[in-house]
Amino acid sequence: WTLGVSGVATAAAMGAAVSVAARLWDSFLGRRLALVPLAVPHLAGALGILLLLGQSGLLSRFAFAAGIIASPSQFPAMVYDRFGIGLVVAFFWKEFPFLALTAFALRASIPNAWIEAAQVLGASTRQVHRAVIRPLLVRGLLPAAISVFAYLVGQYEMASLLGPSAPPALAVLTYERITDPMTERRGEAYVLAVLAMLLAFVLVGAYSTTRRRLADVE
Repeated sequence: WTLGVSGVATAAAMGAAVSVAARLWDSFLGRRLALVPLAVPHLAGALGILLLLGQSGLLSRFAFAAGIIASPSQFPAMVYDRFGIGLVVAFFWKEFPFLALTAFALRASIPNAWIEAAQVLGASTRQVHRAVIRPLLVRGLLPAAISVFAYLVGQYEMASLLGPSAPPALAVLTYERITDPMTERRGEAYVLAVLAMLLAFVLVGAYSTTRRRLADVE
């Protein structure tokens, strides 16, 4: 469950970062707006998502006031739900600016000669974005996306505030086991910590392999 939620949030944040950087990299206002969430603490961001998407939150109240639903409790469960919708939204909102910041730097480093060469060969603006700019941004963002995924897998604050109790996120389950008053269950926390460490090794290996392959291509 943790890998799925973290993977969906990472993929969504990466896709959005590529799209924004490809279109708004030379817009001062666009870049500043994209980076606003970067300064917001994770816990504060999670609380904001809870107040927005909870069944007693702002969206449910607006829907009730507009007559869309008969009561706020009829609002779809997007927080504490088994699919982790609220947690995915929170992860996406918080990690998107980090990836966007990297994507903006990558976009600025793309030589104009490559874009002009594609245009000389008859490529339209859309084709240039699809065949030249986006592939370069995706390739350059892969190491950063792996880092974001590794961070989200071990994220505790947002998962504890927005995630469901069943199934619990990996970091939440580890904390629950290590603080369990039944001392015989605390050994499970060490097993979970070892699994998390092994996952970190796998991700570091993926990161190193990705960087090495990109360097070979360059």
